[in-house]
Amino acid sequence: MATQTAHKIYELWDTTSGNAVDGFGSEQEALAAVRDARTRYGASYAEAWALIRATSRRVTVIAQG
Repeated sequence: MATQTAHKIYELWDTTSGNAVDGFGSEQEALAAVRDARTRYGASYAEAWALIRATSRRVTVIAQG
């Protein structure tokens, strides 16, 4: 019998507004988006962002600030 793997989604959330910034297929893609935002708009632009990993079973905060 095959085991089922939980599908993972990575999301960036603005913790100040409570809005989702964007969703990604991998943690690396999400972190690249944070680096890009910091380069384009300055280090403080993404200060209130949190990176989460969501599966069908739970949501985990990976990084914040």
